[in-house]
Amino acid sequence: MPAGHARARDAAAQEALAPEFDDVQVQVPRGRYAVEMFDKHMHLRGKTYDYKVLYTNVASLYLLPKQDNFHMALCVTLEHPLRQGSTMYPHIVMQVTRPPTATATRSTLEAPPPRL
Repeated sequence: MPAGHARARDAAAQEALAPEFDDVQVQVPRGRYAVEMFDKHMHLRGKTYDYKVLYTNVASLYLLPKQDNFHMALCVTLEHPLRQGSTMYPHIVMQVTRPPTATATRSTLEAPPPRL
């Protein structure tokens, strides 16, 4: 491993590592990535490509339902698109499972008798 990579890895290790998600299905750019979230950026690590996305580069986030009612699409819109060769990706679209929904019913209580 070149010395430059070792220094970069040490600097990244010193940052506070927040959540890490393994084997996330990313639809754009296509592939499965490990997503590591840090204080100021997130890292997408795939088998072929790695991307570093600064949070200051994120323009908006959308959580959209998919037609199968089991998955949701998390769309991250970027101010400066990711580049993979000559292809530009202005959005990162991740597929996530829909969280279980809880339903609550209002019990029918009788009103207390009026005070006299």
